[in-house]
Amino acid sequence: SAGHSEAVCTVSCGWTHVAILRGVQGYRVWGRNNYFQCGTGLSSPSSDLSAEELHGVGARKILCGSEHCLLLDKTGKLYLWGWNEHGNCGTNSVENIASPTLVLDQVCDMFVGSAHCFAIT
Repeated sequence: SAGHSEAVCTVSCGWTHVAILRGVQGYRVWGRNNYFQCGTGLSSPSSDLSAEELHGVGARKILCGSEHCLLLDKTGKLYLWGWNEHGNCGTNSVENIASPTLVLDQVCDMFVGSAHCFAIT
C-alpha cells in the first residue's frame, strides 16, 4: 500500500498458501490451512488465517513446500510445520505439525520441494 515502508525480503508460495519474510519484522503465512500450513495450531478451511510470529526468533529464511513450511532462524535453528503425511517435516512421524516445531539446530541452509525438504548442517 502507498506510504508503507516495510520492505518484503522473501516471498515463498506453496500449493495453497504463501509466506513472506519481512526482515527484522519477522514472517507472515496465510492461505488455506487444512494441514496446518499456516502454523496457527488450528486446522481450518479459512483462507484468511495468519501465523503467529515466533517471538524472540530472528527469521533468516522461510520456504513453503506443497502444504508445509520451513523457517530458518538467525542462530541456525530449523522449524517446520504443516503437512507431514510422508514424514516431510522431519519429525520421525507422519502426523501433521500444527505449529512451528524445532527440528534441527546448527543448520547452514535449507531447501524444499513439493513433499520433501532438506537442510545443510
